[in-house]
Amino acid sequence: MHRDDIGILRVLDAEAVEAIDWEPLHDLPGVTHKVLWQSGDITLGFIRLEPGAEEPGQPHLAAHHHFVVVQGECSIGGRPLTPYSYAYIPPGTEHPTTHVGPDGATVFFSYRPMAPHLHREAPLHEDDVAPI
Repeated sequence: MHRDDIGILRVLDAEAVEAIDWEPLHDLPGVTHKVLWQSGDITLGFIRLEPGAEEPGQPHLAAHHHFVVVQGECSIGGRPLTPYSYAYIPPGTEHPTTHVGPDGATVFFSYRPMAPHLHREAPLHEDDVAPI
């Protein structure tokens, strides 16, 4: 992977973050996202879910996800989360986001694919996925 961020300090104040447009996420009704930083396939940003919206949380067989709820409430993988709650989603784990509260929910996320040689040499098996 080519790193395009080496030696670059990136600081976004609240106004700069607000100025980034929310974009539809996978054509899901009421689900949008904005990217704060990306280098190669590694991405950090926000996902916003309107009240009642859902995101199916399809498993990524070769990527790690980290989620922190920053506003509102929802359930991820069947676990209820409120502001400052954290979820780690290992490769191969379904992680549907449901039960979005009446004020919606905003989640900070990171998406980090595994190095290609790691997931080719050590494929995931159903037994390798821990239940949530």
